[in-house]
Amino acid sequence: RRDHWQYAGGLPHDEQARIIAAAHGGRGPNADYLHNTASHLADIGMADDELDRLSQAVRALQASMSRP
Repeated sequence: RRDHWQYAGGLPHDEQARIIAAAHGGRGPNADYLHNTASHLADIGMADDELDRLSQAVRALQASMSRP
């Protein structure tokens, strides 16, 4: 909902990825939720290119954060 106070649709793609890569909620890492959502949408034939790009960007950030 664009009228919700937590709506952050205007954030640049890189900022979205950075926040998601580091965020954790009550049900686990936000990145897991993103990756699972993108995967399930693809599985049911409703892939979302923007969501897929965001998921890829988050995976790249996670990989760089896990390197020593």
